Formats: sequence, C-alpha cells, structure tokens
Amino acid sequence: MKELYALVDCNNFYASCERVFQPSLRHVPIVVLSNNDGCAIARSEEAKALGVGMGAAYFEIRDLARIHGIRVFSSNFALYGDMSSRVMTTLEEFSPDIEVYSIDESFLKIKGEMDPLEYARKIRQRVWRCTGIPVSVGVATSKTLAKLASKKAKKLGGAFCIDAVNLTKILESCQTEGVWGIGRRHALKLERWGIMTAADLVKCKNDWLMSQFPVTVLRTVEELRGLAVIPFEDQPESRKSVCSSRSFKKELKTFEELSEALLTFVARAAEKLRHWELYSQALSLFIQTSPFGSRPKYVKSVTVQLPVATADTTELGGVVLDLLKKVFKNGYAYKKAGVVLLDLVPEKGIQPDMFDTVDRDKRQRLMLSMDKLNQQLGRDTVRTLGSGTKRQWATKRELLSKRYTTCWSELLEVK
Repeated sequence: MKELYALVDCNNFYASCERVFQPSLRHVPIVVLSNNDGCAIARSEEAKALGVGMGAAYFEIRDLARIHGIRVFSSNFALYGDMSSRVMTTLEEFSPDIEVYSIDESFLKIKGEMDPLEYARKIRQRVWRCTGIPVSVGVATSKTLAKLASKKAKKLGGAFCIDAVNLTKILESCQTEGVWGIGRRHALKLERWGIMTAADLVKCKNDWLMSQFPVTVLRTVEELRGLAVIPFEDQPESRKSVCSSRSFKKELKTFEELSEALLTFVARAAEKLRHWELYSQALSLFIQTSPFGSRPKYVKSVTVQLPVATADTTELGGVVLDLLKKVFKNGYAYKKAGVVLLDLVPEKGIQPDMFDTVDRDKRQRLMLSMDKLNQQLGRDTVRTLGSGTKRQWATKRELLSKRYTTCWSELLEVK
C-alpha cells in the first residue's frame, strides 16, 4: 500500500476560534490584533475581501471597521492554544503518525487503503464536529505536494488530492514563489533563468540545481516530483530554551516598573518549564529602548550560568533582579524587555550541588501548588509580590474575548 501525506490546515484559525463560541460571528468580517492591539495578524475571508491587509495597523483600519461592521479582537492565545490542542488530538484518531507543523497545521502519514479524497473529507468532517474549526485537507505522495493540495482544497470545498492524473496541471498553475521551501529570493533567481512555475522547476536537472542552490531546493524539487524525501518529524525536537518578552504599551523609565515586568516574564517562563518537566541551567535578560524617534537609544543584554538548574519562580526572580541592577541605566525610556531561560534539561537529569542549602523538594511542592491554584482559579491568582499588583505596563488588550476553555470564571454560558 502506498504511503500518502495529508496536510490539515485550519482555515483562518484565530478568527475561527472566536466563532466557535460566538456563532453570531459567522459570515461577519473578523480581525485579530497583535500584542498591544497594534496590527492585524489574522483576518477572516470577509475581512480580506474588504481590503484589510496582513500587518495593517489598527488605527489605520478603525474607520473601515466601523463602516463595515468588522469585529476586532485582541489576540487570545490562551484560547487559540487550547483549541489547537483539541484539533491535534482529534487528528490522532486518524493516524498515529502526526507532525504538528504549527499552531494551525499538521501533517498526517496515512496508508492508501481507502480513497484518499474520501479520507480527507472524513478528517474535515470529524474536526468540524469535534471542535467547530473548519479545516482544509490536502493529500499527496509528499509533504510539499500535500501543501499545494491544501491550498487547492481551500478553493474546492475543503478537500483535494494530487494524483498522477492532475499533477502536471497543478504544477503548471503554481508559481515558484508559491512552493513551500522556495521563497522569494530563490524564486527571483529562478525567474532570471526563465523558470516561472513548479512545472518548469521539476524539469531542471539535479546537477544544475546542486550547482546553483542549497540542497534544500533539490529536496523540494524531488518532492514536487512525488518523492517523499523531507523527513517526517513525528517527535517534536527537544526544547533548548524558552523566552518571555513584551513590547510595552507605554515606555518604562524606572527600575521598579522594569523589575515588575521582568519578574512577571520570568514567572511565565518558569511556569512553562514546570509544565514541560524541564529545568534551566542558564538565564539571559535583555532591555532596550525604542529604535525609533530622537530619544537616546540603549540596548543591553546579559547572560549568567545558574549554580543549580531550576524551574523555581522565586529563585529565578532573584537572578533577574541581580542582572537588572547591572544593566539598568537611569535616563532612558525602555520599550521592550525579556527573559530567556537557556540550556534546558530534563527535571530528573539535573546535577545537584553538594553545597546547595535550598530545600528543593519543598520548593518544588510550593511551585506545583501555585501552578495548580492558578490553573483552577485563573492566571496570577497567586504570584510573587515583586511582579506587581497594578501592572500599568501590561500588554494592552482592550478587545479580548473570554478564555472559554481554560478559565472556570469564563466558561460559556447557555441560557
């Protein structure tokens, strides 16, 4: 039986997540904004038709939104992340081999024991029934062709299969820049040689491709020919670091304001580590002013090796304060800051320090208790005092929808 690949792509994912819990938004134009409600990072098909471009600043589209009734939302990553997890869990029912490519895309490895187009339709129907998220499913003999099939599926009812019959026509209709793995820079170079479409690309000789481009381009061409040469990564790469950073809605000028923000960031990062059962062996901190305008510019980062690997919020917070004292300078208006936890290792694989005086078992129980309370009662119900109470620097999210699936106080109400 021939092995096939299916790419499942959630349609306008962020907008679709908002519609799951607000059915009245169906067929209504939707725009989702970036951090601090800055610019459009997701648009429904209706919003695209009205001319809302990707990356358009909110202040530029505010009048358009008012005139055409566009619903605008702050980015609700707690909701989007959980809905993504639900979609991926549903896909596991169809194949044990799944590669999560992004928050809204996954590859499945499937056997050709049934009609692949019918299989794609069943995947689409099941995901819709279980999660309310519409998806497009493309099936082909390689991951790159499955990508092309998924694009075609969006225009043809949500499911499409590339086979020997329609392959040539699909390749002829696809510009080289639209091929996954080619990109604009390589496409411009190919254009100078008269290679305009994917059909032109597959006719190129391998020796010539190797002499002109990186080996990744040759792999892409082989995939367009129907050969599966790009590895299927069903096991996610082990995490090496975790970063928590933000641009502030207003510039921060005092040590106290900046320390509040950084202690909050390190708490977020440490919480992720505990969830992943990982410890950090090093910590990096950075602060910077805005690169724009005429104000004095200042960018500084510092990294330190930790004496004992840890995921303890309070312990990491102490390191952050020590580092901030070294890099902070008065007289500057800081626009962005962040913390990066580095050299991550499994919780059970850490090397203890014989001179360590910290009761780490007790501290670990404290952290797990704090995580449990925050999970049940809402984020930051329990937090360190140093991370602040008012947090006037916090990310601007004035148009945030509810976290319907991850917060008890924001569950969907049925009347």
